[in-house]
Amino acid sequence: MNSRNLRRLAATGALVAVAAATSLTSLVGAAQAATLAPTRTTISAPSVDVVPGQAIKLKAIVKYVTGTTQATGTVTFNEGATVLGSAPLALVGGAMTAKLTVPTLAFGPHSITATYSGNTVAAGSTSLTLVINADKNATTTTIAAVATSTPGKWKLNASVKIVLPGTGIASGLVTYVIDGGAPQIVALNTFGKAPLTVTYVVGSIHNVTATFGGTTVIATSTGTMTLTA
Repeated sequence: MNSRNLRRLAATGALVAVAAATSLTSLVGAAQAATLAPTRTTISAPSVDVVPGQAIKLKAIVKYVTGTTQATGTVTFNEGATVLGSAPLALVGGAMTAKLTVPTLAFGPHSITATYSGNTVAAGSTSLTLVINADKNATTTTIAAVATSTPGKWKLNASVKIVLPGTGIASGLVTYVIDGGAPQIVALNTFGKAPLTVTYVVGSIHNVTATFGGTTVIATSTGTMTLTA
């Protein structure tokens, strides 16, 4: 047999060896996957209704489908393709739990899942989808009236406050309507107040309404008062 044929046989043998090793690796991997214990992951939050700027505390619990063995590993929380964060499993109240605090969610609905990574003996699993709605911050509008040194002249002040758990100072426009007359629009200042000066006949009575128009993340609200000039 010449050297060319010998080299050809050697190359063929090497290919056969590689193919056999690859096949064996695949079989071993398949066997290992088949023996991984199935798990179940659940996700929850204290409330599914929040406001923009409110922190959300997510919790995932991972359990084996059968048996009492405790799962170990990491859980990743996702909103669609966006990773919100990951947390290791730890024993809390008898269950392997992963916790993640999301600082804030933008206005609107958010579909969140928790995915357990699995380990050498446990298969990974993904929870059902938890939908959290970030609604507009609720507000209250109140009106205060302060008499000036000029008889019949008053300073009105509509104050708009964001209701907990929302935070911050409201911004936007307040519309005053007095005795059903023409609207008077005033912008909120940096303190969340809309001042308006009015003058009436001393002793006259007037019905005042102030309506905050809201924004994309702050809800509207209305306040009323009766003013005796």
